[in-house]
Amino acid sequence: MPALELEKSNEEFALAAADLIDRQGLAIGTYRDRDTGCYCTLGAFRMLVFGSIMYKDEPKTGESSNRYYNLVSWFSNLVKDEADRDLSPSSIIANWNDARDKETVVAKLREAGAA
Repeated sequence: MPALELEKSNEEFALAAADLIDRQGLAIGTYRDRDTGCYCTLGAFRMLVFGSIMYKDEPKTGESSNRYYNLVSWFSNLVKDEADRDLSPSSIIANWNDARDKETVVAKLREAGAA
């Protein structure tokens, strides 16, 4: 899957992640389930920004890494709660994702994309 253009807004990435998870399924505890093809929220974001979920396959450009971390920071602020205040943005999203079902994750991504 080719990466989206880095100029896309956070909202556009959220909608694309919602579509990807809706189509492929929701992974829990991993970026992407190799057997089922499902993605977690962070895995979907990585696939859309980098074109891959693996660090070794990332383009080594500051632009793509900065875009990814901006997206993760933005979305973590939408899903964090008081208990998450000391966690990293990635951990906030991972914990949030892993405690929800596919429909809830897709709905939140679509809500974020519509804002």
